[in-house]
Amino acid sequence: MANFDENTNERIERYLAGTLSAEERQEFEQELRTNADLRQALALEKESRALLGDAPRMELRELVAQVGKAYHQEHLSTKPRYRWWWQAAVVAVLVGVAVVIGWLSQNPSSNEALFAAYYEPYPAYITQRSADSAQTDPVKIGLALYEKGDYAAAKKQLEQVAGAPGQQAIFYRGICALELGESTAAVPLFEQVIADADNFYVEQATWYLALAYLQEGQVEAAKQQLKKILESPNHANRVQAEALLEQLSE
Repeated sequence: MANFDENTNERIERYLAGTLSAEERQEFEQELRTNADLRQALALEKESRALLGDAPRMELRELVAQVGKAYHQEHLSTKPRYRWWWQAAVVAVLVGVAVVIGWLSQNPSSNEALFAAYYEPYPAYITQRSADSAQTDPVKIGLALYEKGDYAAAKKQLEQVAGAPGQQAIFYRGICALELGESTAAVPLFEQVIADADNFYVEQATWYLALAYLQEGQVEAAKQQLKKILESPNHANRVQAEALLEQLSE
């Protein structure tokens, strides 16, 4: 994976914190579609947050900063009798770093943490429909609720859909189910979208099906689904699937 400069790392943190402007967020998400290294870096950052939370990560950063400061002060000191104090400080801080790193090594990725690291709700694509149907179209209403994060209400609206837009509604019902922690309900919905084959959401449904298996704790099923994704060289989620499969196989 490529090493990113400080500006890119800051953009990743701001993206996850939701502090990018609308234009900056759009540019970042567009870059994500074409930059595999950036997608992997984002996934790793999300995983580290899921595993550690902000406090331990900040603690580790502060410890490393203290090491640098202590080392710098020790070498600047012109009074040898004080150098033992700085050396002791360096040792103490290094011990603290070792404790944090040791804690990390004893807390491997759980299924929940991996799901949180790799999962991202699929954007809502609302097709243009007549103004007359805007207030009554369950797809449009459901996706509007989806965009607002009201997944329970969105799922209820989308359950009313039948006919041509049905696979779109079924796909987003699956995402809503994942958001609500209902992976058992999500699995057959994604399977139905995949079985239909002739619709826009098939490729994404294969990825979310793997995540649904993971959320449900069906690790072997998730791994098999990820392997199917890797059979498609141009799959939009191939990079994430390969990274997730590697972690599940450790």
